Amino acid sequence: VVAGSTTDCPLGMLVAEEPDAGTVDDAGTRPDAGQVAVDAGTTPDAGTPDEPRVTPEAPGAGCGCGTTGSEPAGLLLLSFAGAALMRRRGRAASSASVAALGLCLMVGLTACTEQEQGSAQQAPSSMVQALETQPFVMVGEARELAAGMAPVLSPQGDVVAFTRTGFEGLYLVAAEGGAVTTLTEEPGAGYAPVWDRDGARIAYRHPGQPFVESPVFSVDRYGKSARPFALHQGVWVLQRANAIVLREGKSERIIAEGGDRYFAPFLTRDGQFVIYRGLESGVWAYRRQDGLRVHFGEGSHPSVSEDGRYLVFTRTADDGEQMTAGDLFIADLADPSFRTAAIPLEGHVIELYPSFSSRSGLLVYSTACGSVRAVKLEIR
Repeated sequence: VVAGSTTDCPLGMLVAEEPDAGTVDDAGTRPDAGQVAVDAGTTPDAGTPDEPRVTPEAPGAGCGCGTTGSEPAGLLLLSFAGAALMRRRGRAASSASVAALGLCLMVGLTACTEQEQGSAQQAPSSMVQALETQPFVMVGEARELAAGMAPVLSPQGDVVAFTRTGFEGLYLVAAEGGAVTTLTEEPGAGYAPVWDRDGARIAYRHPGQPFVESPVFSVDRYGKSARPFALHQGVWVLQRANAIVLREGKSERIIAEGGDRYFAPFLTRDGQFVIYRGLESGVWAYRRQDGLRVHFGEGSHPSVSEDGRYLVFTRTADDGEQMTAGDLFIADLADPSFRTAAIPLEGHVIELYPSFSSRSGLLVYSTACGSVRAVKLEIR
């Protein structure tokens, strides 16, 4: 049900494109989505070539066992030993010496390779499919808050940050509606802004900053410069080639690799799950406690409530040229079966970019028409 002046959008509308796809490689020291440094909100649509561009790390020279890229001292010693052996035994023993030297070098190189590869160990894990059920939320009346797209609720659920077509600018509006506050009109500022824990500050990207990099500029709710913040300490998730890597301190674990091209990882605010996407497989969650991987099926634009319990995302359809449908889904990350169901919203409206607050029970989203809307959910 749409209140008042809300205008529905016919099917087949084109929506604003997200950042171009680029070469996916190691994002280096890219922090998790919970920190100021990463995408804490919406991520690019997996169904279109809009995967974030990541600058590859410079490859190291030689086998340096993760140090400076220079040849290890052990291999140098082995080389000198082999040369001395050949001089002592003369030509008759040269073949055997060369073979011995080759074996030594092989052992050294193998050890180095194992040590180098060991920096990111494959995390042992099992996989389950989330249980799709009948809807378990009751939906109130949808209200239009503002013209815009890609809304992100504050942790308290009282203020909505949003942007305009092409992620131009960053704006605030009260969850109950009212006047719009302009924080900035800078290009790209509206792509995945990050709220701090108490909702007093929000971080966004400066013009020219790659979408995959951290939002580095923080402001308060009035647009005044504020000090930077971080939601997690010593924990990062990053994209490396087609894999997702969880870095905790100096240790790394590969939590998703093979079978798809995985991208756009972020940590939930409580730090319990890593949410990421597969280009073909859709939305995934990795539970840090035991390594369980949960597959939620096709989806895009995932975000998680401030308490880390509810995952919301979009499922879209297209005719090969235009998006023709978009529906929102909700999943319970605390449920043993990870129950997942559609959110029964308006008919014939393409719904995108959901953001949900457990505290207020408010869901905000945008439509293909460029409308930011809000609706109360009652979870059963």
